Amino acid sequence: MSSVTPNNYFHLRLLYQGLTTDLCIEPSNSFGLLFPSRLEGAIIKLGSITNLKAKGFITEETIKHTGLEYKRYAISDLGKKVFEEYKNDCSK
Repeated sequence: MSSVTPNNYFHLRLLYQGLTTDLCIEPSNSFGLLFPSRLEGAIIKLGSITNLKAKGFITEETIKHTGLEYKRYAISDLGKKVFEEYKNDCSK
């Protein structure tokens, strides 16, 4: 597995705590913008989403909201496992 960066762990913590983020994929004024489920999620950028997805740490599903399509990103089982191992290592 690729090395996990401190930035990855920081984003995994937010996602582990239930944050999701939606990427607008429908041609509109919102195309390409990320919409986090909580304010602190605004620090997650598209490059981070790409990196987390490439490592298998997040899942995606297509959703519709107000007539527009979005990709919703949430933590995957692998992401949870990696974060729990990191959290346990830090608590020792």
